[in-house]
Amino acid sequence: MHRFLVASARAQPPRKVMAVIDEANVAILNCSGALQSGDGAGRRPVWIQAKREAVVAGGRKPEGSGELVHFNARIEGINYDILDELVGYAVRRAQLSIYEDFAVSLGPEEITPQRFSSLVIIGSNPGISQTRLAEVMGIARSGVVSIIDRFEKDGYVERQASDDRRSYNLRLTREGQKQLKKYKKAVKEHDDRISRGLSEEERLQLRLLLRKLGQ
Repeated sequence: MHRFLVASARAQPPRKVMAVIDEANVAILNCSGALQSGDGAGRRPVWIQAKREAVVAGGRKPEGSGELVHFNARIEGINYDILDELVGYAVRRAQLSIYEDFAVSLGPEEITPQRFSSLVIIGSNPGISQTRLAEVMGIARSGVVSIIDRFEKDGYVERQASDDRRSYNLRLTREGQKQLKKYKKAVKEHDDRISRGLSEEERLQLRLLLRKLGQ
């Protein structure tokens, strides 16, 4: 499914791509309640497990293994038993495929799904506080601080003083707006690619069902 994408990823610095894949897997575990913060922070055992589950891009081998790992959602000849009946398992498998494509698409930019979502929320809600952003993202405030620190260093986001001394209001800089526009285009192409097997009606139905599931 991703052969042409993996080939292009090999031309990019593998560490950057792997960092995105590692963080994406931590984000998945974070959503299931396994972690407390979001931007690459977590207990070491879970972090190691996330790395081992990550799909390899750029030809990197997983620790403790002599062969490359490639995620395959369905392997012929394997009896998946009750797993095929579980909604959670199906969603998890879909997540891995989606994050693989996302990492190859934006890995060289060091943009993860979590970082991209943060930029979108800040761009669409100028002046939003760090505390509010953490609530919207569903991650610990410390995770948001880590994300914003990175964006501020890159010149994408600026912090502004607020009435609450414990927090800041956030706004995109001109450079941040420029980069977000580029990232949106790349993510839209990624989204079209991973859902190309679905009709418009099926895409809408899937989004509605997932929203219902996440309520």
